[in-house]
Amino acid sequence: RDDWLYEVDWKLEPPPPAPAEPGAGNWLLLGGDGPLEAAVREALAAAGRTVVAPGTPDLGPDDLRRILLDLAARGVLPLEGVLDLRDRGAESGPVDLVRLVQALGWAEAREVPRLFVVTRGAQAIPGESEEVRPGPATVWGFARSLVAEHPELRPTRIDLAPGAGAESAGQLVRELLAGGPEDQVALRPSGRRIARLVPARPLPPRAGASPLFRSDATYLVTGGLGAVGLEL
Repeated sequence: RDDWLYEVDWKLEPPPPAPAEPGAGNWLLLGGDGPLEAAVREALAAAGRTVVAPGTPDLGPDDLRRILLDLAARGVLPLEGVLDLRDRGAESGPVDLVRLVQALGWAEAREVPRLFVVTRGAQAIPGESEEVRPGPATVWGFARSLVAEHPELRPTRIDLAPGAGAESAGQLVRELLAGGPEDQVALRPSGRRIARLVPARPLPPRAGASPLFRSDATYLVTGGLGAVGLEL
């Protein structure tokens, strides 16, 4: 039955309201020294936030714990948010994310920061001529499990266009500081999109003859909700 099937649709929504005035808060930014990272640091600072950025994406468990221990000694904790901007491959991305979550648990902060995982090209957005990148898509999928396993972090996934640079910083920081309830957001030059579960569109009719089945036989279909299974 078609009414049993649903799919994710990216609905175009207006951007969240911009803060009326600069606020205060501490942010941990993980990433390299690229144009996007630099522009995000500047935009957060302009909004009154203090940004701590190690400046390298290659951080092991001991490095992350050392950073958090140093922040505690300096009185920087609690953090308002942790922003993971590292652009990683399919193999290293989930491992890096696990290490980060473990380090945040080790810190045992009284006020748990919100975790933002930013990817570039992880989602196919309607109307955009983009290819999905396997590495960011893997990180996006893995981060989905954090919603159930670590709800205290309020894990939020934000996908930017492949190759997004400094021009995306303003749009991203506005989303970060809005503090809204959405946890799956795609930001593109064309606008802000929010993931919504909608009834699946009917499959187009199959060209050619229908498959032959015996009326007196029983058939086991594995992957029955995939493309081939639905055709059968």
